[in-house]
Amino acid sequence: MIVKAAVKIFDIRQNKEIIIPCHRHSDAYEILYSFGYKKNVDYTITKEGFLDEDGTFLNRHAAWLEAIYSRQVPADCDAMLKELYSEDLW
Repeated sequence: MIVKAAVKIFDIRQNKEIIIPCHRHSDAYEILYSFGYKKNVDYTITKEGFLDEDGTFLNRHAAWLEAIYSRQVPADCDAMLKELYSEDLW
């Protein structure tokens, strides 16, 4: 089951990859901004995706499959790109 949107970044300040959980993907960028992070100076975006109930990061396609499996979206949903977006869930 998908429980959160998430953005995976490479944190240049800490020299490691981190995952920022959020309600919508745009919230992650607001969080970074509020901590004084600047894109391409302090971090680079690796991937947008989602977290499942175990805290596993899933890319948009894997999350789309999980959302169908968990019946969070209809199996016959009209997702041309077969990718999940936060608007599909909440």
